[in-house]
Amino acid sequence: MFSLACKYIFSYSINLIDHAAMLVVVTLGTLGYIQFKYKKGSQFLEINESKIVIGNKGVVAEIKNKDFQGYKISKFLPCQVIIKNKIYGKTAFSYYAFSLSQRKKIFELLEEYSANKSLKQDS
Repeated sequence: MFSLACKYIFSYSINLIDHAAMLVVVTLGTLGYIQFKYKKGSQFLEINESKIVIGNKGVVAEIKNKDFQGYKISKFLPCQVIIKNKIYGKTAFSYYAFSLSQRKKIFELLEEYSANKSLKQDS
């Protein structure tokens, strides 16, 4: 596409080696930008005994244990994991933000978190 634009606009024909070199430069530049922009990743999730912390594209939501009201997985596209809390309502992140093994561990931890929450309320 770029080579066609150069040919018709600037009357400059780009050969295969020039085209490949530009492709490499653009690809490396894009990968470098992504690495620089998202050093820690764009999403993270931390679950411990006292709180759940969700980071999504620079926005961090912290849900304390006493404010946690459960979670659900949306059934419609785009699939999301929705964590409910008393203070802010719903906090959501993409179901596919984490790998399959990470999702399994996250749901195990959320189930444990829900079970511990209900045990504390019953006491």
